[in-house]
Amino acid sequence: MAFRKRTPRAMAIATAAGAMAFTALGAFAPAYSASCDKAVGHWTWFTGADVFMRPDHSVMSDGKTRGTWDCTYIAGAVLTLHWDASGYTYADTVTITPDADTLSGANQLGTKVWAKRSTASN
Repeated sequence: MAFRKRTPRAMAIATAAGAMAFTALGAFAPAYSASCDKAVGHWTWFTGADVFMRPDHSVMSDGKTRGTWDCTYIAGAVLTLHWDASGYTYADTVTITPDADTLSGANQLGTKVWAKRSTASN
C-alpha cells in the first residue's frame, strides 16, 4: 500500500477535523481568545437594563451581581450568560460582532436576545 505525501493544506484540514472531533468528545475545551475579552464592559440589554460584564466574569445590573458569563472561541466568540433571578437560572447564548458593539443570540427557550454596547459613562 502506497502512502501519499500530505500537503500543508491537507495537514491543516486533517488537524482541524481532528480538533473538532476531540472538541465534540470533550477531550479538550475550546480555546479562550482575546475576542472574548471584548465582552467586558457596559451593555444596554434588549429589555432596557444596563448590564455590566466584568473582567472577573460576573454580570452586574442595578448594582448587584446577577450571574456569570463565560466564553469559548472556535470560529468566533460565543458567550454564555448565566442569570440568577427569582430562584431560577436563565442562560443566554450570544455571539459578539467583530466590531464588538452588538451581542445577539437566544436564551434556553429559543427566545431572541440582544444587547448593544453602551456609550453611557460607567
